Amino acid sequence: MTIDSYIYLKYMYESRVDGMSPRSASSQDCEPESRATVENRVKQVLWRLPAACLVVLMMISKNSRAADKLSDGCFTDLEASISELEAALAKRTNPKLSVTISGYVAKQILFYDDGIKLDSRISDVGATQASNFRISGQSNLTSGWSAGYLMRIQDLSADTFGLSQVTARSNKGLNVQMSYWYLSNRDLGKLSIGRNALADKSAAMFTDQSGTQVVANSVLFDGSGFFVQHGDLVNKSIRWGDIGFCYSQARTWGGDCNGIVMNGIRYDSPSIGGLVVSGSWGEDDTWSVAGRFSNEAQGFELSTAVAYASNTDESLGERFTSSKSSEFFQAGAYIEHSASGLFLHGLYGREDNGNAALLAFPGHYAPDSHHWYVKGGLRSKWIALGHTVLFSDYGAYVDQLGPRAIKAGAITGELTRFGGGIVQEIDAAAMSVWLRYDEMNADIVGGPLLNPDAIRFVHMGALINF
Repeated sequence: MTIDSYIYLKYMYESRVDGMSPRSASSQDCEPESRATVENRVKQVLWRLPAACLVVLMMISKNSRAADKLSDGCFTDLEASISELEAALAKRTNPKLSVTISGYVAKQILFYDDGIKLDSRISDVGATQASNFRISGQSNLTSGWSAGYLMRIQDLSADTFGLSQVTARSNKGLNVQMSYWYLSNRDLGKLSIGRNALADKSAAMFTDQSGTQVVANSVLFDGSGFFVQHGDLVNKSIRWGDIGFCYSQARTWGGDCNGIVMNGIRYDSPSIGGLVVSGSWGEDDTWSVAGRFSNEAQGFELSTAVAYASNTDESLGERFTSSKSSEFFQAGAYIEHSASGLFLHGLYGREDNGNAALLAFPGHYAPDSHHWYVKGGLRSKWIALGHTVLFSDYGAYVDQLGPRAIKAGAITGELTRFGGGIVQEIDAAAMSVWLRYDEMNADIVGGPLLNPDAIRFVHMGALINF
């Protein structure tokens, strides 16, 4: 049974159900149609099929009993045949191991005003939080023990980091962000091996439980690729991310400086009174430790985290420094008053780079830097659709000067950003829609063009879970 056959069958059935020209069961109507006709029918119905099902179907089509029973001939009961084939999607070679497909799609319209031009882009919500689907599963081994796996595939066809005044689209295709297996014991904890979020990844940022974490956070997901400018002069050698630079993983994203998923080994302790302690090692070489605590008491919800990472992986920045020794400390917290919905989130991050020399600029060194971010607002269910969240935020990134900014003459500097917005949750669709304003400014000492005019963004978008 080929995937074309399945699509053709589904088309014939859906045509009947939708009131389109039905086909009778006579032998004349069951005569094979031309390849061109079939291909045309395939094109008409291909969009109806879930992409994940197509992937799975291609994997099982050669072995599925349901597929073997089907042929390219005439079926007296198309509904039963299609139902049988679709049921085969849930069959697994290991019946003791569960399979779950989940994820979300998030897209937004990004309007920007750099003082010279007002324009718009359509994008995702950031490389590490992009639209994705996850295939996960678990099997219970013996009492208290389980084994499982997770694969997370990202859609980077509208990556925000590649956007600028001159680049409207940044298509990096699909990316296998995570792929790992794990062993877990309810009393001993969990051990994971593979491409995974290491212990410190996004620890401070993910304390935010307001429902706005994806929409607004400390990372410069939106705007880091845009060029700075002063008056009518655009400096196409310096981007906003060059004054919000992280040397740990050589990224222009301001916050969460050690946030890239890497191959590694991670251990998470069992929760003890709401506290989970984690440790990890990743190639080649980075190690990190973290503690996360969450609890609800006295009418307040609390979530906190603290983490430390040391990164000497020279494949993540060897073009910038003669040696690599970056250390990143982060701490974050979130508190919400349950009755009123008032909340506050804040974090702090500090990167120390061991006085590493910049290869391309003798006499210059990767600076030590720090940043902080705060967000406050109100989360309440005023309408039946779901919670409405109002928020405002502010962030500052001090001395996060990248190699290009230093080459341009920058000595010290601070990038600041502020904004606010509204998020409306739609419970029936597991969906959130938002409207947000964000503005970035910078104050730079040194360099002729490094005190840029402000750049402003308006974001309109939505995220839907599946």
